[in-house]
Amino acid sequence: GSFGVHLLIKLTVGLFCVNLLGSLLQGVVCVHYGARVDEFGIRLAFGIIPRFFFNRRIRGLPRRERLWIIATPLLVKLGFFVFGILVWRLAQHSPGQLGWYGLVLGHLALAHALFTLNPLWRATGYAWLTTYLGFPHLRERAFTVLRLTLRNAHPLQAMSAREKYALLVYGVAAVAYTLLVFGAILFAAAIYLEHRLRGVGVLLFLVLVALFLVRLMHRLQPLLAPGKTARLVSRPSRAESRPESPRPPPFATAPIRAQRRGWGRRIVLIIVAVGI
Repeated sequence: GSFGVHLLIKLTVGLFCVNLLGSLLQGVVCVHYGARVDEFGIRLAFGIIPRFFFNRRIRGLPRRERLWIIATPLLVKLGFFVFGILVWRLAQHSPGQLGWYGLVLGHLALAHALFTLNPLWRATGYAWLTTYLGFPHLRERAFTVLRLTLRNAHPLQAMSAREKYALLVYGVAAVAYTLLVFGAILFAAAIYLEHRLRGVGVLLFLVLVALFLVRLMHRLQPLLAPGKTARLVSRPSRAESRPESPRPPPFATAPIRAQRRGWGRRIVLIIVAVGI
């Protein structure tokens, strides 16, 4: 019991330090390359996990500088991994828990780096890949091709077969990866809650399933949302890919009423969870 609590505290503190330093150094690199940093703060990832963020304007920078800015948090995590392993190795035979802290920090940084490196998730790896390829909105385009394929639609004559199948494979892999991650979390939570709390644990698991479905629908919204698809499934021209011509993000034209209804559903789910 106490071991699990101490380990959870170490993981929380380590994740806080890794994320904070990565965000700060990314802001420093932005300023070094001449980009604007308008805002810095904390937001909740998945509605639970606090994460640091800052609004930056790097569209006007060359691709090389943008790639370095995007890769900075990943390099910081890899640096934390090396530092933690060195601390653990040097303090392995010394009294105290310094080596244990280094081991936890190193593995936490490595796990976080591998997770964000995966381009199937909207994280550092995805941002770096889309910038390197010069192909913005890759997920939205892939989900559009997947949705049209599932509906047996054929408005994709303007695309080459190679590009169409590449987007289709990426869309299927992104959906499968999302289901795999959330499914593994739900499976582990179901076993733990049922073992520790019995009936109450099963009830809490059902609440987690409801939250998972809400999150899944939000993740797959580009796949299910109807609308204009010709601009998304075609590769952007040079004029469209210029940094100076800002483009509104696709599927971002939802009315304010729909957004308010979305927040209303979240509040209802939170109230139900607290009541249970």
